[in-house]
Amino acid sequence: MTFTHAAEGALDGPVQARDDHDRSDANPHRRAGSGGTGSGFPAGKAVLFVAGCVLLVLAAANLTHLGEWSHRWGQIPVFLVFFLVMSIAGRWFWVGADAVLARVIGNR
Repeated sequence: MTFTHAAEGALDGPVQARDDHDRSDANPHRRAGSGGTGSGFPAGKAVLFVAGCVLLVLAAANLTHLGEWSHRWGQIPVFLVFFLVMSIAGRWFWVGADAVLARVIGNR
């Protein structure tokens, strides 16, 4: 069977999703954030939470320096780097916050 025939055959009928890989109870050692260790504490995500908090606090503390930095290195590079740092910090904060809250109050 060639690639063309396989692609045509895929469009013939309805696609049925396999839900065995989406179910959290399919593999009890694959809990979110546990890393398969069985401890249940998302240590890696807690570290991301702390790192995100530190970056957000450092960014807030340096807001007054943005004008000086934009004169020194240009507005566009400063904006792009600041946006990148804030995006990464926010992402790390929410990944960690979601994991910690899921551990504390459970997945509802």
